[in-house]
Amino acid sequence: MKKVRVCNGRWCQEHGAKKLYKAIKQAFGLKFRSKNDSIDLDYCNCLGYCSSAPNVGVEDNIIFNADPKTIKQDIEDGGEETEKKDINFNEIDNFLGDM
Repeated sequence: MKKVRVCNGRWCQEHGAKKLYKAIKQAFGLKFRSKNDSIDLDYCNCLGYCSSAPNVGVEDNIIFNADPKTIKQDIEDGGEETEKKDINFNEIDNFLGDM
């Protein structure tokens, strides 16, 4: 199971994080903050790649400039490796509420 976290930083929010989260839920048949055999989906705090917003963390990798139209395949492909290996996907912003 892949840990998938949609960046909830301000810049990602302004560039479509909410739409992206909805697309991932629909593509994988999930509800808000849930998981299945394929992925464990939630939000996280800023991933630190604001210039490439919106971003999605997949394990220790990042999907930059994530697009709702291709997000399922991008998640299955695992994203791109980054130099940052200390991304804390456990710190979750809760202020967007249930989607």
